Amino acid sequence: MNGSGHRRWHGRLLLPEGVAVGALEAMGGRIVALSPDGGGLGRGAEGGRTRGEGDAPGLPWIVPGFIDVHVHGGGGGDTMDGPDGVRALAAAHLRHGTTALLASTLTADWPDVMAALRGVAQVVAEDAAAEDAAAKDAAWADGAPSVESRSDAPPTLF
Repeated sequence: MNGSGHRRWHGRLLLPEGVAVGALEAMGGRIVALSPDGGGLGRGAEGGRTRGEGDAPGLPWIVPGFIDVHVHGGGGGDTMDGPDGVRALAAAHLRHGTTALLASTLTADWPDVMAALRGVAQVVAEDAAAEDAAAKDAAWADGAPSVESRSDAPPTLF
């Protein structure tokens, strides 16, 4: 990496056409170039002959970021713990390749669910411009409200 934040990785690229040996370049947290070398690996790879995965031993896999649509927690944080919990779980998932997630609540009293959703909304607002944050632009309210809170009016978003 140089002073401009430019990075380059060489490995096996997972592309819509198949797998190819190549490079991915990023600058400022954004992908700026994807360059298959022409040595195709696997089904339908462009350029060169199609080869088996074993022809590129030791090269790392370079794949799109993962999207997790049901996340209660991770890294010691939980959606129900408010903004600090959401930040902790998002950071833990990002370290392991998740680039977008849907923070999920647990079955709880509506006031607790709404507090958790406000925590998610706060983190989303704070992290909207962050280069290194997993996308946290929605939330999932899991389960029905508990019996004790059935007299509470459900939030309008439900």
